[in-house]
Amino acid sequence: MACSQLLDYRIDIQKKDKERSSLHEFGLDAVSSAVATAIARSVVAPFDRVKIISQVHYTSIVNGQNNLHYHPGILTTLNQIYREQGLRALWFGNFTNILRFVPSQAVMFGLNTFYLKLLLGNIKHKDNGWSHTALSLISGGLSGATTLCMFYPLLFCQTHLAAHVGPLVDREYTGLLDCIQKTVHTNGVRALYTGFAIAANGMVINKAIYFGAYYSFNKTILDHSNSLVSNKEKDAKLPFWIRFATAQVATYLSQLFSYPLDTIGRVLIVQTAQEEKLYLNARDCFTKLWKSQGLSGLYRGMLPNMIRSSGSALILVLHDEFKWTLSKMGFFGGDIQDD
Repeated sequence: MACSQLLDYRIDIQKKDKERSSLHEFGLDAVSSAVATAIARSVVAPFDRVKIISQVHYTSIVNGQNNLHYHPGILTTLNQIYREQGLRALWFGNFTNILRFVPSQAVMFGLNTFYLKLLLGNIKHKDNGWSHTALSLISGGLSGATTLCMFYPLLFCQTHLAAHVGPLVDREYTGLLDCIQKTVHTNGVRALYTGFAIAANGMVINKAIYFGAYYSFNKTILDHSNSLVSNKEKDAKLPFWIRFATAQVATYLSQLFSYPLDTIGRVLIVQTAQEEKLYLNARDCFTKLWKSQGLSGLYRGMLPNMIRSSGSALILVLHDEFKWTLSKMGFFGGDIQDD
């Protein structure tokens, strides 16, 4: 009887330790990704504006007029924004973007870790690489979709704010709260989720590759390099430059496959401010863009987006760096567990 009680007690302690470890790692993910996101997003914010302007100004009418005077070139667009709106305008919408990205990235990275542990169980990459990669992709997609549900209205507002061209006195919305109030007053709360369905599909594809490919690439390279040396010489993690390279590849791939869905979603968002709707839904938008502009219409603004996506790659690497550093310093518990 005493042995049975002792065994139950030990099992209970192990469960509590496991729960505490998961909570500690979630905290590490949240803090690390928040700091990394705030830094990276502020650096690439001007290119985010160029990307959104390129997407919507050649696919629809913005601010009630045809704004084709904006040239698709990156430097030309940046110069046009600067001359018409001033230097600070290059970061217009960045506050809303950070307000969305910092908590959403914190939640997303935490959820990705949670889903990974839930799906992978005891599966190790070195033992079963294909299963590990597939489940990593699923985990990334789930974390992206879950997070989008929570923060989509901020993406909606950031798109409107960043898409404005011309003098600032003519802008439709003066800020985040003004955008929310006018949208809800005119079209109701549901309007804040315009384009959500197509955006959710794009987010699943994007984050599945973003997280799944990055961690799978790193684990494949690390397992291979460690297999060539003795146990004493094995590395716990890859050098920064290798991880940044794999992050860039993963980010570029994620953008390549999900970008057309992002374009459609952004166009649908922008037209909510127009009295005359050019597109009935996502399918109608895709059909009309394809007929009028072909594949280039769906990938409009891809070049500035690739430059901007370096920020997303940097977030992945900085997140790992901050998480590793905080763990070694004793914050949120012990060392990071690796799969």
